Amino acid sequence: MNQQRKVGIFIQWGFHELRSILLSGLAKELNSKYEAVIYTFDKNSILYQSYLEEAGCAYKYLDKSLFKVLPSRIDAVNQSIRKAYMRINGVGNFRNYERPKDLSSIDFLKGNKLVWNVSSFLTRKTLAVKYQNEDLIQYFKEEGLTDILMAGYYDINNQVIAFSAKESNIKVWSLVNSWKDMYTNDFVSFTPDGLFTWSDNMAKNFVSHNPHLKGKVKAIGNPAFDVFFGFKPIREKSFYELKYGIKPGAKIFVYTMINPLVTNGEHFTIRLIYQSLKAHLGNDWHLLVRKNPLHHDAKYTELEELENLSFMEHYWEWDALKDLAVQEKAGEDEWYDMIYYSACNISVASTVSMEFLIAQKPVINIGFNGTGNEDENLKRFSEAPFYRNLCKEPNVFICNTIEQFNKILINFSTDYIFDKRFQLNEYFKSGNKSIYSILPLK
Repeated sequence: MNQQRKVGIFIQWGFHELRSILLSGLAKELNSKYEAVIYTFDKNSILYQSYLEEAGCAYKYLDKSLFKVLPSRIDAVNQSIRKAYMRINGVGNFRNYERPKDLSSIDFLKGNKLVWNVSSFLTRKTLAVKYQNEDLIQYFKEEGLTDILMAGYYDINNQVIAFSAKESNIKVWSLVNSWKDMYTNDFVSFTPDGLFTWSDNMAKNFVSHNPHLKGKVKAIGNPAFDVFFGFKPIREKSFYELKYGIKPGAKIFVYTMINPLVTNGEHFTIRLIYQSLKAHLGNDWHLLVRKNPLHHDAKYTELEELENLSFMEHYWEWDALKDLAVQEKAGEDEWYDMIYYSACNISVASTVSMEFLIAQKPVINIGFNGTGNEDENLKRFSEAPFYRNLCKEPNVFICNTIEQFNKILINFSTDYIFDKRFQLNEYFKSGNKSIYSILPLK
């Protein structure tokens, strides 16, 4: 162990961070090379704490009062300017729960290059002061930290950590959580010693939108996806066939439900897809539905009574007030096993689609609702700028009506053969596990 360096690992939320930092083995590997300590908040969750206790390094809870910082007005103005800039230049932007704004005449005023440059410069200088915390700076010094690793860059707590660490001459490293990050908030307010992204194209975009990051951005893949390389299932397929009433040998279609904030009445869509599978694939299939973490109600009881359909066990603990999203380890294991055993994923375009594709499983991305007709609120996910090129790849089928879905099902009347022309490296650096591209921190 290199006693000259002590790495703090900041975890804000859960889910993506737990996967990329803890379950990937990154925290444990960091602790084997240096001294590593996880810094997070006490979320009053036994499940969350169990992950910390099994992380392979020490952990400490931070005082939440150190982060009572109000969002800066200049930050909000800067974001508006940058969104206008993206619309002007056809980059495309994205919003999780609503349609992004269309290009307007005022965008050409507030989103021109000069305004963009001045706003970005002033915002970085302002936030470097406003988002510092003297008590946090002193705490970092007392802890003897030389480095801090974060998952994410634009949450206000990430920025408080980064600017306070920079003031303490601590090196700052950041992982990009999602391929949506670039399009939901492209501004990196601080200058990290390293920003780790998924792909060369993603790295290029971050530097283009943040010139101060030149030489700091590295394409390494995503530690949360390392699990797929050399993957071996935990349980036999027969275990899940018995658990979920799946006929032995049946093709398993995994339907993943979307965040309920995006759409209502998804049970009608599930029933429509069920009827389509039944009409076109005979009886040699099973529709296995996975609820979104936010689904806690039991209004899908009538669907559970259908033959060849079942819901996966819901392993999630979700609490927005606690900034908490955690799945039990048993749920993580079962999820990856079911990807391995599945024939296909059916869902709105999402990161889940990428998980199936990395595992060499086809995906059907739907843009229709329970009426079978095109739904603009769902269709926009497959048309999102980060996803658009993926739609051109083999093994990705876009269905914006139930009629299109019916035509696609002919591909699954026999065993589907995954098309190896799929260009995985265009979206995600693959080959070696990405944690070894992060280590050592340099």
